Amino acid sequence: MPPNAVLGGNDFDGDTVYVGRTFHNGDTLVAQIVPKKQIAFISWRGEAIPKDHFEVLCGTNLIWRQCYDHVIPENAVVCGKTALGQPVYIGRGHYEGSLSVGKVSSVHRALFIPFRTAERRLESYEILVEQKRTEGWAIGATSPPPPPPEDIKPTYPVPPIQDVKPYPPPQDVKPPLGPPMPMPMPPPPACDPYNPPAVFDPPPPYHAIAASVYTPTPPIPPIEPYIPPTQPDSYGPQQSDTWVVSSANYTPPNAVYAGHDTDMSPIVVCRCFHNGDLLPGKAIPSRACAYVSYAGQEIQKSNYEILIGEGYDWVPASNGMLAPGAIEAGRTVNGEILYVGRAHYCGSITPGKIQPSHGALYIAFGGCERRISNYEILVRRNDFYRDEAIKICY
Repeated sequence: MPPNAVLGGNDFDGDTVYVGRTFHNGDTLVAQIVPKKQIAFISWRGEAIPKDHFEVLCGTNLIWRQCYDHVIPENAVVCGKTALGQPVYIGRGHYEGSLSVGKVSSVHRALFIPFRTAERRLESYEILVEQKRTEGWAIGATSPPPPPPEDIKPTYPVPPIQDVKPYPPPQDVKPPLGPPMPMPMPPPPACDPYNPPAVFDPPPPYHAIAASVYTPTPPIPPIEPYIPPTQPDSYGPQQSDTWVVSSANYTPPNAVYAGHDTDMSPIVVCRCFHNGDLLPGKAIPSRACAYVSYAGQEIQKSNYEILIGEGYDWVPASNGMLAPGAIEAGRTVNGEILYVGRAHYCGSITPGKIQPSHGALYIAFGGCERRISNYEILVRRNDFYRDEAIKICY
């Protein structure tokens, strides 16, 4: 393999895979290259087809980004086109312990990967994007850019100028005015005879009114002050999230994947207790242990909990900021809530704890605690997009 070949992930048996492309039935498709097997695989019409002739993608400044709501980024790397002229993009996703490379179709809004002998469709995946100019496929010089379009101003027809005759005013067809006609005066109104004012008896004195007529108003009870409900002192997991007690010998099959280590080993979301804190961290099933960051150190744990279930997404955040639907995964001894985040670091995608009061994400890496300002936060998909839809409506 070339020294600057783009690393894709790992096969189901742990073999490293790289990004490539090849041609098949008029389509330019993404190829998953397995150097140890000396072959590449493509997905096409439900099958995984082996290929022994392919091209290797080489270059730098290419990174993997999570693809949200199947929206293709503007700087996504284009592998080629299908026979119908549709662009083909490069993606990768987790499937049964593998991190497989495949083709992203903007028409089908999904990632298709070759796995064993069949084609698999993934709804959650990462897409390869380009930060700046790279070497690309290294297949020769590209054609020069087309010349800019000429600035041609449109011409509009001008009507001919003709002599316009003035419009004659209409003739006065009103009859001539004559002298005013005499109007008869109405008769004067008749005057009503004078009626003297009526005489009423004087009102009785105040002390003559019977006391039984007055009914006093009942007193108004005082308004009780509002007492807000108190927050519970104890912290417990949220009802919509499920954490399963795990150990070195057991990893649940539907664990929430968070990323991969530098050797492409899959990483899942976990949490465990340490010195009174419930800390989110990373669990690596291939190493049969978990890691959390605490006081500048990387702490290894053998007993921990793993987050399981579906309906989670990773959304961008920074400087301790949260997002709607963020997962509350832990709490410090002082009562501060900790959230789950992840970041790209030294070729890995490592999860850790987001501490809003510190304005950063902390991950355990290389025996130390690393502080990262730009990261992704784990959210519930329905809660996040419901809040985004409300913002769009208002």
